[in-house]
Amino acid sequence: MVSDNVKIDKILLAMDGSESSFRALKYAIHLAKVEDAEIMLLHVLENVKQGGVIGLRARYGDVKIVKAFLKYSEEIAKRWIEKAKEEARSNDVKLRTEIILEQSSKAEEIVKYAERNKADVIILGTRGLTRFKKLIVGSVANAILSNAKCPVLIVR
Repeated sequence: MVSDNVKIDKILLAMDGSESSFRALKYAIHLAKVEDAEIMLLHVLENVKQGGVIGLRARYGDVKIVKAFLKYSEEIAKRWIEKAKEEARSNDVKLRTEIILEQSSKAEEIVKYAERNKADVIILGTRGLTRFKKLIVGSVANAILSNAKCPVLIVR
């Protein structure tokens, strides 16, 4: 039996600035227009203290490089987030944005954010900016799909 009482009020759009995340933005805008919904654009900054050369330097006291990397990453994100805001404005869609620092994994942060903010659906692209890492640790999109309590739309 199909229920006709599905209503989408809040769309969580997880973006990383990649081409597929901008394609996901188009789907989010379309759905927001159809449902008269709000888009919550979320970007999760990578916590560089957890790994890589910058992470090693952070562990051994060189905090300046970590702060500089995070500041640079946030500035870059704000540039493409502004493009997303312009796209939403031109389509008369309400969009709010948030940038958070990864504390566990990007997928876990997105799922927790969706739950805290009562998202009705999560929309994201299939391929982010970390293609090589995906081969090693698995897909962020797949982890979200496996753990989210709400529907997930993954855009190619």
